[in-house]
Amino acid sequence: MPATATVSRALGLMALLVSVLVGQSPRIASVSVTVYGPLLEPVPNAEITVRRSDWSPLKHGKTDGSGQFFFSGEEGTWVYCCAVVPGLGVGCEFTRPLTRENSPMHVDVKLFAAATIRGTVRDDKGKPIAGAEVIHGFDNAPIMLFKGETEAVMSDASGAFVLSHVPLGDIAVRASAEGFELGETPIYLRQDATVDVVLKRGRGRELVVAVKGVPADRLPDIECRMIVSRPYPQPQMTLPPRLVRVRVDERGECVIRGLPPEPELSMIRLEADGMRFHPQWEKVEPGKDGRVTFRLDAITGPRPRPAPAVADSAAPDPEPEPAPLVPSLVENPTLRGVLRDEAGKPRGLMRVRLYADRTGWREAVTAEDGTFAVDAKYEVGDRIAFELRNPDWVLVEDAPQDWMGSIWRPYEHGKVQDLVVTAAAKVRGTVQAPRGESVAGLRVWLEVGGPDGSPARHFGGAGTTDAKGAFVIEGLRPPGGEVWLAIRGLCGTAEAGPFKFEALRVLEGIELKLQAPLAVTGTVVDRAGKPIPGARVRLAAGRVDATAPGANETLSDAKGRFAFRGMKAGEYVVEARVRGPDVAAKTKLFEVSEKKRSIEQQVKVLGN
Repeated sequence: MPATATVSRALGLMALLVSVLVGQSPRIASVSVTVYGPLLEPVPNAEITVRRSDWSPLKHGKTDGSGQFFFSGEEGTWVYCCAVVPGLGVGCEFTRPLTRENSPMHVDVKLFAAATIRGTVRDDKGKPIAGAEVIHGFDNAPIMLFKGETEAVMSDASGAFVLSHVPLGDIAVRASAEGFELGETPIYLRQDATVDVVLKRGRGRELVVAVKGVPADRLPDIECRMIVSRPYPQPQMTLPPRLVRVRVDERGECVIRGLPPEPELSMIRLEADGMRFHPQWEKVEPGKDGRVTFRLDAITGPRPRPAPAVADSAAPDPEPEPAPLVPSLVENPTLRGVLRDEAGKPRGLMRVRLYADRTGWREAVTAEDGTFAVDAKYEVGDRIAFELRNPDWVLVEDAPQDWMGSIWRPYEHGKVQDLVVTAAAKVRGTVQAPRGESVAGLRVWLEVGGPDGSPARHFGGAGTTDAKGAFVIEGLRPPGGEVWLAIRGLCGTAEAGPFKFEALRVLEGIELKLQAPLAVTGTVVDRAGKPIPGARVRLAAGRVDATAPGANETLSDAKGRFAFRGMKAGEYVVEARVRGPDVAAKTKLFEVSEKKRSIEQQVKVLGN
């Protein structure tokens, strides 16, 4: 990271920390955002919009000369940060829930090369269609590349439209209007282009989603959301918002017309604050109309208040401290359990969370004898996740467990679930950076070694550094083998280990020294050596499984250039996809190491 960027980041974070420490509410956590371009260079003057989890705006502004933007948010919430720049696409990232422990939090937002598409929507007789909803679909891209809302515009009175931030590459322009079937025009976008879309008259496929058991005055609060999928391994299909997000009418129905004939309709969900529905999703076969009925599971809260307007960084009024834990009282329990430690001692006043696809999340607090109960409409065959909400204890079981520490079991009516807990492991350490670089807000990963000393490692937990570079990783299931602490990111790389947890299950005094990130750069070209913009490029591990999560996918820019930074030393190949999901070309195996920190590669696509 350039010195100006790191100094700016350090000063901005320090200012936010001071404002929190002197007289303001302790419920405010600070966040810094860095916006990067296609080649991972900081982008100044990028437009930033920060939204709360309910999509209400929190903050708006621009990045400084080092691509940095600073704001503060309410503790316990997560936020959605989106950035946009002329000539580049829209990039968005979610934060983790903001807390004083992980404040200041840092978020990297990446933008890709983009162009503008102008065109006209017409019917099959050449007549312009006004009021059609137009989007660009980038179906073949991995989800990690695009986390923002799909850009959607309306055609004007003459049927004309402009899409101003379309990523380069293999895309489809789709349009939808009342009384017409969905229409699309595929294009490989290399620069600004003109694309017309033709719609055929007809209703297309129709989907009716009916809602049962909801009071009439709450029907307007419900939104029907749908994701359209294709058979594996084809990607999901992006559709105009009018075909995937519809409000329930006064009859308790969402009616969607104009759907495409081929993909199946899946993950049809009803969403409303304070309400839960059964079931959570259904599927409709390709080529067929569908009707799905959702029944209300429970109303858990009042109608939500209107979202607040854009706020500055001033702290909200402090809220009272939460009440002490009390055991959950359930009149008609459908699931019972008991929580004990490995010595058989009951563990009271501990939060147990349960999740099933049919019912969503439930939570219970154990009584002093370790018992707990919940009331949920489980059915035989449902898989239920049990999760402990306590950083000092973790669930243990011989059966496989996911990386979040959850235990999955099939529902058995009348069975008392016996859960066993053990003391959690914890890691404390510090990160040191070269002089002038910030050590705040860095993500530190715990990597756990594979069985029998194999080189493969898997994710074991993570923590975030504070303003002094200190970090804590807690709530860990005690690993039996060797572990490493690592930083993999645009800011730099670091690694320490291997270590082993002792009987106390605490690792302390770990020091990580941040170094400039390893980098792979290059160009995607055709047979004649001409650059290919918008190619989907992937950094694939060769003999060492070691890339940062989400950091191994990108798009080539307008000159065919690409860049990867923050990977671990190892052997890799670069793969390029140009049209469709298949690999068009790849490089030979090459090595990135401490001695070869920067590698240049050319990917030649012979068939393009």
